[in-house]
Amino acid sequence: MLPQEKELAQSGASGLEMGERNLARLEKLVYQKHQLALSSYRPSYIHRRINARIRSLRLESLTAYLAFLENHPEEGEEFIDTLTISVTSFFRDEETFRALAKKAVPELLRSRDERRTELRVWSAGCCTGEEAYSLAMMFLEADPSLLRKGGLRIWATDIDQEAIKYSLQGLYPKDRLDNLHPSLIRKYFQKQGPKYQILPEIQKMIGFKRENLLGAGRSGFEGMDLIMCRNLMIYLEREEQGKLLFHFERSLREGGYLVLGKTEFLFEPYRSTFQPVSVSERIYQKPFRPGALEQAGGR
Repeated sequence: MLPQEKELAQSGASGLEMGERNLARLEKLVYQKHQLALSSYRPSYIHRRINARIRSLRLESLTAYLAFLENHPEEGEEFIDTLTISVTSFFRDEETFRALAKKAVPELLRSRDERRTELRVWSAGCCTGEEAYSLAMMFLEADPSLLRKGGLRIWATDIDQEAIKYSLQGLYPKDRLDNLHPSLIRKYFQKQGPKYQILPEIQKMIGFKRENLLGAGRSGFEGMDLIMCRNLMIYLEREEQGKLLFHFERSLREGGYLVLGKTEFLFEPYRSTFQPVSVSERIYQKPFRPGALEQAGGR
C-alpha cells in the first residue's frame, strides 16, 4: 500500500479513491472555478486536506466528494479554506518581532526619513489579521507619529475569504489577545462587550485583500520595505517556492526585509540573493546595488 493510500485508509476513506484520474478531476474542478493549481502543493498535504473535507461531510470516498463538489459549488470555497492553515495570534513567535524591532524597524524608520516616503509593508498570508495588526503596533511603538496620514501603509492578503472578512472587522475575543501586554490592549483596542475592537485609525492603515499568491494575477506590489510570509512555503512544491521568492524579491526595494517561517529556508539562487539578518528568526535583507548607498543618502 502506498503511503497516501495507507493514510486514506486509516482516515476512513478508500485508498483506491486517490487514483490519478480522481485527483485530476479534482484539480480541474478547482482550477476552473478558483484558478488554484493543486499541483503547486505537496501531494501529501493535498491528500490530508481532501481527507479532512471527506470526513467533515461524512462521505465515503473521493468519488462521492467529487460528485458533491460538482453539485455544491460553494464547497469549492470550503475546500480552498482547508488549504489555509489558520494558526495565528498577535505577535506570534515573539522573538521574531523582537528581532525586527531591534534591527529592521530603526533602519526602516531612518530610511523613511531620508526618502520622505511612507513605509510599505506586506503581510502575505495574513490569516485572520493578527499578524498585520501586530506589524502596525510594532512600528507605532517605535514611532507614534506614523499614525499621521502617509506614514505607514500595510497590505494584508490571504486566499481565505472568510479570514479576510474576519480581519476587516478587527474584532477579537479576549483569549485572542493573550499574547498582548495590557498596555498594548489599552492603547490599540476598545472594549466592546466581551470582545475587543482594533482602533479605527489602526484599521485605516491596513488594506486587507483576498489574493491567491499562487495564481497568475498576483499583486504587483513594488517598493516594499518589509514582506512577512510565514508558514506557507512548507506546504508548496519547490518550484512554487521559487516562484514566490522571485515574486517577493521583485516586490522588495533594495534594503527591504523578508521574513519567513521558522521552519522555512532559502535555497539557491535566493540564498545568495538575500543577506541573512537573523538566520534563527528567518529574517533576510535585499542588498543594495553597488553605488546605491550613496543614492539612498549615504546609508
